[in-house]
Amino acid sequence: MKTNTSIRFLILGLTLTAPLAVHAQGPLSPPPFGSLPASDEALDSTGAPKISMKTLTQTDPGQPIPSLDPGAIDLNGSGPAYTITTPGHYFLTQDLVGDKPIVIDVEGVTIDLRGFEMRYVPGGAGAPPVAITSGASGIDLGRITVKNGRIVGGWTEGVHLGGQSLVRDLQVAGIETFGIYVGGTSRVADCQVKGPQVDPEPGGPVTPGPHSGIWAGSCSVITGSTAHGILGKGIETDTGSTIENCTACGNVGCGIVGGKGNTVRGSTARHNGSTGIDFGDGCSIADCVASDNMTEGFKVRTGTTVQNSVARCNGLDGFLAESVTGADGEQGVETAVNFLQCSASRNIGDGFRTGINTLFSHCTADHNGRDDGAPIDPDGPLMPPAPDGDGYDVADGSKLENCVATHNFKHGVTGLRTNMIANCTVQSNAGFGVAVLTPENVVVRNYIRDNVVGPINLAGGSIAPFELPSVGTNPHANYDF
Repeated sequence: MKTNTSIRFLILGLTLTAPLAVHAQGPLSPPPFGSLPASDEALDSTGAPKISMKTLTQTDPGQPIPSLDPGAIDLNGSGPAYTITTPGHYFLTQDLVGDKPIVIDVEGVTIDLRGFEMRYVPGGAGAPPVAITSGASGIDLGRITVKNGRIVGGWTEGVHLGGQSLVRDLQVAGIETFGIYVGGTSRVADCQVKGPQVDPEPGGPVTPGPHSGIWAGSCSVITGSTAHGILGKGIETDTGSTIENCTACGNVGCGIVGGKGNTVRGSTARHNGSTGIDFGDGCSIADCVASDNMTEGFKVRTGTTVQNSVARCNGLDGFLAESVTGADGEQGVETAVNFLQCSASRNIGDGFRTGINTLFSHCTADHNGRDDGAPIDPDGPLMPPAPDGDGYDVADGSKLENCVATHNFKHGVTGLRTNMIANCTVQSNAGFGVAVLTPENVVVRNYIRDNVVGPINLAGGSIAPFELPSVGTNPHANYDF
C-alpha cells in the first residue's frame, strides 16, 4: 500500500514540473538589436520601443485634400482651386466650405469624398464654378470616379466629367443646372440630386431649363438614383443607355428622358411639369409608372415596346406614341409601337393614343377623359380622333387584342381604318363602345355593353354582328346583352 502511494506522488510531481521545465526554456529578455530582420525589430538601436502606428497616408496610398504639405500649392488650398494633375487616388479629410472647386486636369483619377461635404459659399468676384470638373480646359477628361459625399449650394454644376467615368453614392443639392453630368459609357449609381427650392409664385410658372439633374452620354448606365425639384429635366440619357430603378419627381421639365435605343426598367416619374417618361425610337420600357405629370404620362416613338407599365392621372394622354421626325423635318406616320400589359387610368386625355401599325395586348384603359360639358352628338359622323377622353385612339393598321376599355369619357376604342379589334371588353363608356371610320376594320369576338351612345357606330363589312353568347352560332360574333 505504501509503495503504491509513493509511486502516485512521484507521478504527480513529474506532471506538475514538466510544464515548468518547458516554459523555463530560453531567456525572457528580448533579443539584442540587430539579431532579427529589420521588419521584426520591436526596439530601436537605443532600446526604446519603435512607433508601430501608421499614418492615414500610409494606410491609404492616396493624396489628402486639402494637403498638409505647404509646398503642394495645387492641393493645399492656397490657390483658387484644388487642382489634380497626377493620376491616382485622392480623398477629402474635412468639409470644403467656400468657392474653391476641385479641377481635374488628367485622366485616371478617383476622388473619395469620404462622407464629407463640398459646400459653396460665395467668396470670389467671379461666377460660381463647377464643384468637381474635368472639363476646365474645354475638353471633358474621362476615366474618373467621384464617390461617397455631398455637394451643396450654388455651384454652377455639381459634377462634370468626361466618358468612362463613375459617380456613385453622391448627394447633390441646390444646384441650378446639371447636378451630375458624365460623358458616354459612364455609370451613375445610387445618387440623389435635388434642385434649389424655388417657389414659382408670384412670378408665374418656371420655364424649364435645358439642363438635367442627372445627364449621361451614350451607352451609359444610371441605376438606383433620384432627381427632385430640378429646374429642367430630372434624368436624361443620350442613346443606347440603360436607366434602372430610378425616380424623378417634382421637376420643372420632363421626368425621365432619353434618345433612341435606350432601355428603361423599374422607374417612376411623378408630378413633373411636362411628360413623365419621354424616349426616342427603338426603346424598351418595362415595369415603369408615370403619374400626375402635367402633360403625357409616357411619350414614345417608332419601334418602341412598353410593357407592364402604368400611366395614371396625367394632364394629357396616358400613353402617346409619336412617329419619328425625319432629318428633313418631315413628320412620319408609322409608329409601330407595342403596348403589352399596360394600364392607363384617369388621365385627362386619351388612355392610349397612337398612329399606325401599333399592337395592344392585354392593356386596360379606364376612366380617361374629362367632362368639360361638350355633348356627344349621336347623329354626328363621330370620326376619330376625338380631342380627348377615348380609351384607345388609334389610326390605321393596328391591333387590339384581349384589352379592356371601360368608363372613358368618350369612346372606348376609336380608329380610322384597317384595324383589328378582337377579344376585348368595351363597357360603360360615355360615347360608343367602338367608333371606327369605315367597315374595313375587323371587329370580332368582343364583349361590348352598356356604352351610352351605342355599341358600334358602323355595321356590316368586317364588323361581326351581335349575338347572345348562350345561343350564338357565329364564331366571330360580338356580344352585347
